Amino acid sequence: MTGWGQDGPLARRAGHDINYNRNVWNAAYIRAAERTPVPPGNSVGDMGGGGLMLAFGVVSALVEARGSGRGQTVDAAMFEGAALLGTSTLS
Repeated sequence: MTGWGQDGPLARRAGHDINYNRNVWNAAYIRAAERTPVPPGNSVGDMGGGGLMLAFGVVSALVEARGSGRGQTVDAAMFEGAALLGTSTLS
């Protein structure tokens, strides 16, 4: 698991929930009407974007390994997971 992914301009930089959510615009959608946006809690970046996506990857790898007998590599980036979860707010 990484914050920004294994490759790219931010790969070597530290990341935090507020960074992931700011960069995928999740923070702009978490607000009351006529109020400024509030930073989302760690449930979006760490737990959802990181933990949930990693757990899904591990379960998928286990299903594939059971069927094919081959091991798998799971690559989960919290930024990408936060972006994926944020798409539901735009629908």
